Amino acid sequence: MSQKSRLFALALIIAVIPIIANLARTPNETAAATQTINIANLKDSDSPLAGDGVVRRENPKNLPDMKETWTKIIQGITVADGVCGYSLEFYQPLDNAPATYSWITAVDPATCKFEFHIGMLVDQTPQVFSNDKLDKEVAQSPSTDDTKIVATATRHHPKQGRDGSLRPQDEVDPEGGKSTRKMTAYASWEDPVNQRVNGVLSAVKANYTGHHVDTAECKYGWTWLGTTGWVNESTGQWGDTHCNNTNHTAKSTSNGRFQNSSFPACLGSKAWVYYDNVWAKVKNAGDPDDGYTSGIAGTWTDGASCRNLLHWADVANYPGEYWTW
Repeated sequence: MSQKSRLFALALIIAVIPIIANLARTPNETAAATQTINIANLKDSDSPLAGDGVVRRENPKNLPDMKETWTKIIQGITVADGVCGYSLEFYQPLDNAPATYSWITAVDPATCKFEFHIGMLVDQTPQVFSNDKLDKEVAQSPSTDDTKIVATATRHHPKQGRDGSLRPQDEVDPEGGKSTRKMTAYASWEDPVNQRVNGVLSAVKANYTGHHVDTAECKYGWTWLGTTGWVNESTGQWGDTHCNNTNHTAKSTSNGRFQNSSFPACLGSKAWVYYDNVWAKVKNAGDPDDGYTSGIAGTWTDGASCRNLLHWADVANYPGEYWTW
């Protein structure tokens, strides 16, 4: 069995310290019970983690400007194979849903507590990865068909504050009972010099009559820094995409896998990054918990000891948006 340094989630589960484990990983594994953060209810920050054993992380290199930020402490658990991890889901109601950007800043391995920063973006425009050397692949599922079709990305440029009544890209016709709800989310990893080296995206759009989903469609995106040796290996189960809907909800899900045979300090072995079920979901059932949710069922690195040079970078959520890279 291989050694692994992993980040696990049910919605977003993160383990940030190197762990030696004896279990092979496959998609759709879960660990801790999900904790939900309602972005609209964020008011006061928690006190930062403190103590000799706390491990601090640098901020992502391309951290965008924030209108507001909050520090939240998440209590994790030790899962079956000895990993200290947690599960975190981001939720925003339909009528109060700005774009947000979230990243981990510290962990206390002794207590399994995690310090997480959540920020509301000053510029609500989707953040395009700044490195123009990143290779990209996009796909689309028409309606609820899971067949992957290469598609050209669609860009939106909303300017929406937290106090807005609706996202600009969510079309609503109250008199006719028609509405369209959208959600885009992505996660990514960085290298030791804080370059984003790969990422996976999922986006969903649902057309409603009243509270019933008439049609749903999804987009997916994979990006990687090929100039430093990264290769997209999102094949087989690691290339799975799904576009599903029920009576009131629609959800886009995608997996991803990337490898690098020439990563510095790997001494000839490969470094891997895995993304298990990056997802974006909309719900419009006329219930109090209607809204946008997003997360990732797990993300981790694998390979030689050089894998510990990589670090999980961020997760970004764009309610009312439907686009890919």
